[in-house]
Amino acid sequence: MKYTVLRLLLVCLLLVFSRQGDLFAQDESANLKFLSTEDGLSENFITSILRDQKGFMWFGTTRGLNRYDGHGFKTFYADPSSADSLSGNFIRSLLLDS
Repeated sequence: MKYTVLRLLLVCLLLVFSRQGDLFAQDESANLKFLSTEDGLSENFITSILRDQKGFMWFGTTRGLNRYDGHGFKTFYADPSSADSLSGNFIRSLLLDS
């Protein structure tokens, strides 16, 4: 009898504490925005994503590098005539550097 009461108490405590995570769940009213080529993205297939220190979102695609400032995109493409340009338009990964 004593162990049955203890087991029941233990099960009740586990149920109470397992539900506590629901009390601290994130607000479901997050403001998500889906961006596409209609918004200025160079390609809908994104290969990499990075957020920099200034808050810009960078998206690597198979057709260039895109910087999003929250309002619009600026796209960077490879330019063979410029030494300061991207070496290619297929951006496979992004890395934050100083």
